[in-house]
Amino acid sequence: GRNKVIKYSPEGKFIKEWGKWGSGKGEFEGLSSIAIDQRANVLYTTQVGVASAADPYAVLEAWVQKFDLEGKFLGRWGGSKIVGIGRFLFFPIPIRKYELDDPRRIAVGSDGSVWLREVHRPCVSKFTPEGKLLLRFGQTGDINGDPRGAVSRYSDGIAVGPDGTVYVGDNRIVKFDSQGKYLGEIK
Repeated sequence: GRNKVIKYSPEGKFIKEWGKWGSGKGEFEGLSSIAIDQRANVLYTTQVGVASAADPYAVLEAWVQKFDLEGKFLGRWGGSKIVGIGRFLFFPIPIRKYELDDPRRIAVGSDGSVWLREVHRPCVSKFTPEGKLLLRFGQTGDINGDPRGAVSRYSDGIAVGPDGTVYVGDNRIVKFDSQGKYLGEIK
């Protein structure tokens, strides 16, 4: 609720904080998760902020932001779209062709790839550290068409193992390889 990243020592001593409410670079509207790429000493955040749904021109701000571990802004990707009733009057305004759709959870692979769990799509997306979309799967199954690889809209977690296996939390844990192939479930 504070829309800040707060850094503590391993002993719990406050070190620093950064960020504030807003939609600019290094600002947050609905900061939802953090992941650290320890290999590159980079911190990623996801955020989803939206004006009141009653606003006919409500805009959804869906971003991944990238910082060094001291809070220096390094970049972001994602964009905005109209989500209020105005979307029925005007075309939604995509910022990029891979516009993010409610990126709630984030994880970083040992190779530096950035993995997102997009809630409203529903899917799992893999990006380069610079934000280039590499892979998206899970809406109707894995990339090979296996329906068991479908990702629920209600899944709320993602993790990447050291071997590149992707784990998506649901009412079960679904496993995928680094290319989106369904590997099984943990129930």
